Amino acid sequence: MNVTTYRVKQYNSTYRTVVCVDDKPVCIVSGTGKTLSNVIAYLNGYDVPISDGKIKIALDRRREEKENLKVLEQESVLDRMKDEIKGWYWDADKQALAKDPCVVDAMVDLFIRTIYKYKAETE
Repeated sequence: MNVTTYRVKQYNSTYRTVVCVDDKPVCIVSGTGKTLSNVIAYLNGYDVPISDGKIKIALDRRREEKENLKVLEQESVLDRMKDEIKGWYWDADKQALAKDPCVVDAMVDLFIRTIYKYKAETE
């Protein structure tokens, strides 16, 4: 997630700061001080107070999208690992890898269940 800020002239001599995530505008913050740093920290996952309700709703939406992307990335990694592992198992007699689809499917299922169990315990 790439967070960028842009200073934009509103009217007369006032400036506003536009906070963008992946080049999509999320909210407009007046000033560049503590409010802006709180917004950026909140987007990065820290628990900081956001006093403006509308800004907090927009930021919550972005945080949820970020968490959903993380879950999708983890699932795609698991799918790739499953494809790579599929068809192979450790043959103790030959001390080498060998193919047997039934054994490999059981190993992959056990591996995936273990990862999801660990993930549930850590949350």
